[in-house]
Amino acid sequence: MALFGGLTTANLYTPITAAHYSSIWTTLLIFAVFHNGAFFLSRFGNKRAIRPGRKR
Repeated sequence: MALFGGLTTANLYTPITAAHYSSIWTTLLIFAVFHNGAFFLSRFGNKRAIRPGRKR
């Protein structure tokens, strides 16, 4: 979200069109969704590979 903070700060000093602002916002949201999805999928996969269940 640092990129969005920088974009917002730049918008205070220079004019940014609404279409450009919207496209960058959409790109950041898509990136965040895929990044979180990859994190949780890899975490789930690593948990099974590293810690097998205990057998009693």
